[in-house]
Amino acid sequence: MTHHPVVLRATDVAGDVRRAADSTERARTLPPDIVSTLSDAGLFAMLVPEDVGGEGADLLSAMEAMEIISRADGSTGWSLMANATSGLMTAAHCGERAVEAIFGASQGRAIIAGMLGLGGTCTPSDGRRGQ
Repeated sequence: MTHHPVVLRATDVAGDVRRAADSTERARTLPPDIVSTLSDAGLFAMLVPEDVGGEGADLLSAMEAMEIISRADGSTGWSLMANATSGLMTAAHCGERAVEAIFGASQGRAIIAGMLGLGGTCTPSDGRRGQ
């Protein structure tokens, strides 16, 4: 099976992630050097299409890269998954102007934080559907 280069890069940086796990836990956030390490390896951008500056990894390779980082430190793996998938969703669902503003060549590598999801308000109903 051929793997995308992000899998090899995840393997290369996993030791750094493992060594930083205790400080990550104490600080309850990723240390700046680990953020830089993951970004420099293209891992935050692994699911962003190549035509907008990402790595363009296939889903299975991205999942394998996330698994490698998660084995090194679960919190870092979760953060990587959240940011990488948010980057994908942003690149896939924003308009061209927004994608250029976020991912354009002059911007460097964007790290998208947060989770995308629907917002709204629930209201009680009388139990009837479709009316």
